[in-house]
Amino acid sequence: MESIFKFVPMLALLLGAAALLLVAAPGPGYRFGVMQLATVFEMLKYGAFAGLGAMGLAIIAMLMRFAGVSMSWTQIIVAAVLGAAAFYFVFSFRQEASAVPPIHDITTDTVNPPAFVAVAALRGEGDHPVSYDGADPEPGDTGRTISEAQLAAYPDLLPSYFNYPPNMIHSFAEEEVEAQGWDMVASNEDAGIIEATDQTFWYGFSDDIVIRIARGDDDRVRVDVRSKSRVGISDVGANAARIEAYLSGLEQRVQTYSDNSSD
Repeated sequence: MESIFKFVPMLALLLGAAALLLVAAPGPGYRFGVMQLATVFEMLKYGAFAGLGAMGLAIIAMLMRFAGVSMSWTQIIVAAVLGAAAFYFVFSFRQEASAVPPIHDITTDTVNPPAFVAVAALRGEGDHPVSYDGADPEPGDTGRTISEAQLAAYPDLLPSYFNYPPNMIHSFAEEEVEAQGWDMVASNEDAGIIEATDQTFWYGFSDDIVIRIARGDDDRVRVDVRSKSRVGISDVGANAARIEAYLSGLEQRVQTYSDNSSD
């Protein structure tokens, strides 16, 4: 019987390795078009279960090791670490997703959002349309519209204002697009519109961005940004974070110019 028990650490190790593979492979698999989005989520689910199984077997192996059964501590510990890493990856992703509303179109102007034009041709069959559906119900029967859900989740996501000419801000805005590592799709200074695309690091989800630069009612230049995912129900906060990072970078860029000009 003891000889059978000795296989428990190896089984835990194999299950832990399988769990890590199940949660890691969907990233490059989806990025390179090998997997569909539904397959990605299925693999993540099974990876989390496999991770729990690996941790459970590792705990059993530890108890047997303390009971005097000769086993490899290295296999036990590595199995536990692999299982925990796989489970935590999926658990943390679900926690992040549950902390934000299940929406994927974020804008600093929910009343008159910047419109996508050039990037529309980049969206394929099955991708979300470029239209803004802020008046539609938020998924999950919450009683809120999509725009109301955004305003509740991201109340500080606001446009930026500048006291410089629109053409100057447009130039700074283009520079910040490059600094963010986005792919420029179109830029029209006369219309005050810049369109770009970005991809998430691991999964390669494509999101589209449009930036609008125009004079506001108080004669200052107002910059609005909209970021929309092409697929999925929830963006897990990625679009809001992208907009915040962009506007922060743009404001810092303009402030640096202002400081240098005053010297």
